[in-house]
Amino acid sequence: MEAEQVQAMMEQVTEHLMDQISLKFAEQAAQQSAFREEINARFEKLEFRLVALEAKSRSPSPTLFFDATGMPVTPANKGAKSTGDDSSKNNTGNNGGSSTSNTGNSSGNNSGNNAKKPDRRDTMHLHSVKTSEAVSTLPLVHGVLASSDHIRYKKSSIRSFFEFWELVNDYELRERTTLPVNTLIEKTVREHLISTDRSRLGTGKFYSLSREELYNLMQEQFRPADKLDFMKQLENNVEFEFKTNFRPTPEYFRPFYDALLSYISNFTKIFEILSYGSDDLKQNIPRCDSKPGGLVKAFVGKIPFEYGTRTLLLLEDTKWPTLLDFIRDFQKIMDQHKEDAEKARKLRRTFGGTQYEAKKFDQKLQHLQALRAAFADDFDEDIREAAELEAEELDEELDDLLAAAMEQSRGKDFPKKTPYDKNAPQRDPLVCITKLLHGTCTKTPCNYSHKEDLVAKKRLEFMDLIQKQLAAAKPQRTFAPHKVAVLENSYEDDGY
Repeated sequence: MEAEQVQAMMEQVTEHLMDQISLKFAEQAAQQSAFREEINARFEKLEFRLVALEAKSRSPSPTLFFDATGMPVTPANKGAKSTGDDSSKNNTGNNGGSSTSNTGNSSGNNSGNNAKKPDRRDTMHLHSVKTSEAVSTLPLVHGVLASSDHIRYKKSSIRSFFEFWELVNDYELRERTTLPVNTLIEKTVREHLISTDRSRLGTGKFYSLSREELYNLMQEQFRPADKLDFMKQLENNVEFEFKTNFRPTPEYFRPFYDALLSYISNFTKIFEILSYGSDDLKQNIPRCDSKPGGLVKAFVGKIPFEYGTRTLLLLEDTKWPTLLDFIRDFQKIMDQHKEDAEKARKLRRTFGGTQYEAKKFDQKLQHLQALRAAFADDFDEDIREAAELEAEELDEELDDLLAAAMEQSRGKDFPKKTPYDKNAPQRDPLVCITKLLHGTCTKTPCNYSHKEDLVAKKRLEFMDLIQKQLAAAKPQRTFAPHKVAVLENSYEDDGY
């Protein structure tokens, strides 16, 4: 019994101690939470007081704005607005009723003077320039950036203008950094640009120009003054790029179609940059029609093989509101011709062994040699297939000529050998044809003469014969010659 009583007493003491400990912990937790709340409230009061003190101690200053180059600028309209408000308040207080009429007149004049003109649409070229600047950032360099020494604006011309901005776009999009384009202009060109408006651009203000302002300033130097200047620059800076040794056919129209697309792109790009920023569009931009001096006439005049002028006859209209409207109608005919060419190629594959009545054998041989001598393009399937077709037709015609020659010689005696004449003058030895054509001979051994005097003499004889043949031959082309640029743009670099 005593042991049980002792055990019960021990349990009661343990429970009492546990209750006391839990009460102590609860009191301490309540005290800690109250202390935290008090500390937080004090910190909030201190923050409010610090903000108020900072606002009182801060001196009033104009808001700084930064342009595209990172230079701080203060817009003029900010200061003008506050000044105008203060002056209007002073005038109202001093002049009483008379200030009301003055205010009304001035507001009417200001509203008339400050009427903003509608913003002109940016060109596609300027839009790409802005895009490269927007996606790029100022350089935070932890290494070495790629060199930009090749990016320089050295001459005020359309060609240099496009090359400069294309190099800037490529560099910024590739390196993801912003170039200081104002510093990439040669000294002579920069001095000329500053001299156009020294009060606005002098004393270092040129370097604070935004990219769009610099773009407009550079474009102003070759902006056309009238329609004649516009047409001259348009014709001098746009060329039709096409391989001169390949003449398009109804079956092989694709290379010519690709050249037309490139020509349309270049023509519209030059037209857009020349017309950008013009004060009087009707006075400076030519009309869009097919008459002499019109944009359509200039457009179709540079397309070779009379394709432009003949396609123009298929269009219903002779005058269009804008150049883009004409190009849209012209390109519809182009797409139809492309579909017809694909159908013609499919139809030709269904025939085999057909012999076509063609030109003279020597003319076909010259044309085939010109095709083979042209620049080899492994990706141009149409040109290669056209050359192979010409070669097959030439081989067939050559076989026919050889068969006819053998048929003619049958049943006849061999021609008698020319009798030898001892008194005849000695003939020159045969000259190596490889040495004559290429200047060197790599054949070992070569049984023909390599003497320089004999080779030069024979070369002059051949040149004389070729000149006589060219003079006697009839021209193969019946269309008017066109100026065609071969695989490169042609620009006229007019100085300022």
